[in-house]
Amino acid sequence: MVEVAETQEIATLRIHVEREIQRVKDNNLFKTVISLSMVRTISQLWTIAVLLTNFQGPLIIEKMLICTFISCHCQKCVQ
Repeated sequence: MVEVAETQEIATLRIHVEREIQRVKDNNLFKTVISLSMVRTISQLWTIAVLLTNFQGPLIIEKMLICTFISCHCQKCVQ
């Protein structure tokens, strides 16, 4: 019983992590081909993309208790 609850909690958190990673990937910094000369700056580009996603709206809208994505099954959306 404890393992089931723990697995559900991990799955819920994993969904939100995957959504945040998708936001970063959707950033326009990664829509173009990155030249080999910029290989060493990839981690800096990734950091900038992550910082830019922090200025976007939240993944979960707290007042409405629904996620911004339709197919969510987190605890707040299931209620």
